[in-house]
Amino acid sequence: MYKIKQWWTTLGLVLLSIIYLKIFNLWALFYLLIGFFGLSFVHSLDDRKWHSLIYLGVIIYLSFFLTTIQQILIVSSIVLSFGYLYIKKYPMSAFYKGFGYSLLFFLPFTLITFDAIIFYLFLGTFATISETLHEAEHFNIDKKEGRLTTAHLINLKISGKTRTLSKSMIILVGVILCLLLL
Repeated sequence: MYKIKQWWTTLGLVLLSIIYLKIFNLWALFYLLIGFFGLSFVHSLDDRKWHSLIYLGVIIYLSFFLTTIQQILIVSSIVLSFGYLYIKKYPMSAFYKGFGYSLLFFLPFTLITFDAIIFYLFLGTFATISETLHEAEHFNIDKKEGRLTTAHLINLKISGKTRTLSKSMIILVGVILCLLLL
């Protein structure tokens, strides 16, 4: 999988929804597989790698086994992925990525409830905070590349050590949520 070291924690959103819905069968593995290919697609597309088309093809093929609502989610995620190529240069990038990635939470859902939407908003907020901290770590690199990110908008710079600590805390919150849902 492409750049798995950068996004393996994001796959936890699918795992969280599997636990939320109590899907403990082969479908759970299928949803994780789609999540793997989806995250590989997004990252390879962002880096403009040709193999992003292979990941996209696999996602489209696997989506034939999903319900209509899940297929709509997949198409929306693909459209958002292409949109990110433009949005990533502007201050709304952390919100776009945070709430966009959090859509992975809905992947196993065949019916989206009000409670799930509230939970998604909570997850999206955490993901946006995490993404803002990620941008803050890459403040100077993004500035050199001509990006005006959310971190630039609020003038936030942090070290790699602080980013690692904050990411660990966010993962801990995710683990606690999983335990509470069991």
